[in-house]
Amino acid sequence: MNIHSFIVFIAGFFILCTLIFFSFSKGRKSYLGLPFFLTAFSSLCYCLLYFGMIQFRYEHNILLIWAKFFSIGAFFIVPLLLNLMFSVSGRNKSLVKTVIVFSFMLGCAGLLYAFNINYSAMRFKFSPWGNVISLHSVPYVIYFVNALLFLPVGLSLAQIYKKEGSLPAIAKKQANFIMAGVYICSIGLFLDFLHVFDIDVFHIGLLFLGAGIMLMAYAINNYRSLELDLILSKVISAILFIFPVIVLHSLLTGFLLQPLGFLFANSFSLIVVIFLFFFTPYSRFIKDITEKIVCRGRYDYQNVLREFTKNLMGILDLEQLLDYAIHLLVQTLEINKIAVFLQNGTKDMFFIKACYGIDAKTQQDLKFSVQDEFIKQIQKSNKVIILEERKLYFDSIGTMANFFQLGKINAEVVLPLFFKEMFIGFIVLSQKSSGGIYNRGDIRELKAFAAEAAIAIENANVYHDAIIDKMTRVFNQNYFMIRLREEVSRAKRYGQPLALLMLDIDSFKKFNNTFGYDAGDFFLENLGVLLKVKLRTVDIPARYGSEKFAVIVCPNLVNDKQISSPAEIIRKHISGAMTAAERLSNSIRDLKVEFHGKILGATVSIGVVYYDGVDEHFNAEQFIKQAEVALSMAKNAGRDKIIFFNEQN
Repeated sequence: MNIHSFIVFIAGFFILCTLIFFSFSKGRKSYLGLPFFLTAFSSLCYCLLYFGMIQFRYEHNILLIWAKFFSIGAFFIVPLLLNLMFSVSGRNKSLVKTVIVFSFMLGCAGLLYAFNINYSAMRFKFSPWGNVISLHSVPYVIYFVNALLFLPVGLSLAQIYKKEGSLPAIAKKQANFIMAGVYICSIGLFLDFLHVFDIDVFHIGLLFLGAGIMLMAYAINNYRSLELDLILSKVISAILFIFPVIVLHSLLTGFLLQPLGFLFANSFSLIVVIFLFFFTPYSRFIKDITEKIVCRGRYDYQNVLREFTKNLMGILDLEQLLDYAIHLLVQTLEINKIAVFLQNGTKDMFFIKACYGIDAKTQQDLKFSVQDEFIKQIQKSNKVIILEERKLYFDSIGTMANFFQLGKINAEVVLPLFFKEMFIGFIVLSQKSSGGIYNRGDIRELKAFAAEAAIAIENANVYHDAIIDKMTRVFNQNYFMIRLREEVSRAKRYGQPLALLMLDIDSFKKFNNTFGYDAGDFFLENLGVLLKVKLRTVDIPARYGSEKFAVIVCPNLVNDKQISSPAEIIRKHISGAMTAAERLSNSIRDLKVEFHGKILGATVSIGVVYYDGVDEHFNAEQFIKQAEVALSMAKNAGRDKIIFFNEQN
């Protein structure tokens, strides 16, 4: 084997290794898997064709059979390269289809002609470095025209469609890398033409071909690591790590070779090297230094995201939790749109619970059933999904239709939320405002973020269920008493006024006997909604009994600051509490709900009590007793009344 055949062998060996690796990688499932496999196989045949022409230069019969068998690589490498390049984008263009079809037709014509001729018609040309196919050979002329005509045309079209297209960031990066691989392969093919004109370049063009194939395999398999600075950082880290290892091993072996012998010197040296480089901070130090030099802090946001993700577990209010999570992602990753999908109360739909950058109509319209194929596939895959992976993991029509729906919010990434293997929802992220891709580091941090967020959401839901009355969806009695004690203590500390309303539905027992208990429950549900709508966000409504409700009316601190007189503050706050009571009384009186064809309605009696924040011995239990006295007085006054409690009553 001379230098010429050795170079061809090395190129073919690397392409073969790439093919074997690709066959067992996740990239084989990609929509680019088959086009790449055929392209790599054709390139391998092309290398083997030249290897045989060098090795069997004097074996004419073997050479003819060899050339006929492996000539498939030469005839189809051009159309297969074009097909792979346009598989990423633009293959649906009519002009692209025409170029690929004509290139395939030329390849088929050359192959059929080559299989029906004898050795003399093949017209090999002998050279010092081996045989090459003569330009007088018709099949080679067909290949020559195919490469020189359709390959440049295809590359030109790819550049045009690349500027016109609007691909997601990661698909654009992948397309750029694959196009670069095709360019490198094209350079290799053009260099290989020089042999025909008696210019010896040692078949170095085939090394370019092998490099192009490996680059395209990397782009398909590692589409999440296609940023050049990350690749450069890894290469430099590997060099800085491996070179000192080799140097240290050589020095230790050379120093210990004479006293210990070859075997013991190498063994001892390897033990020392392995300990120093794998069990010390050296590798981490090299990685950090390289990232600082190459990336220059470009990926520091990943560390920020990692640190602030830890705070999710401390937030028990679901709305606050989701708001914090969304703003954390927006600020660190610079995302335009985010949607958090959680299950509704009946657990049969996923709807947008919280979002950023999404209009109200889209929030209302975008829903998914638990029976949708898309939801089932997310549950099954249990991994962070990049939009470009939809062809890798999801192939059903229903699933693709769901992905089309997510296109309304420019979805790029889907983060599933799992709590102890239970699927509770998912987060959808749009493209980055910077136009950058979600690289491997981003996906790693987002996966950890999703795991923490799922636990925090479930904790918030448990906390919410513990403090919320299931029927009316206002606070329950236990939580109400906790909050009342807190508010009374705060009123004492700052000398602020505080009011308490106690409501009771009039003749509710008769209501249930007349309409039924289901109707009573339905009315209570609507009453709970009304309380939350008619009260301020600072006020605290709660269900205090079967048909009894309580409301803590907190002071308006902003308006109170504008009043200098304490007496005026008290007077204004009492007036505000009475206004709130009247508003509730009127709203409940006007509340009419339909239940199985019947119109339901009721009135309430309300007791209003007040604490001025001065009496240090006053407590929540006294507050409740006063409110119940005032409520009892309202009931005795004829119902549908509002009574304000004071000591004189």
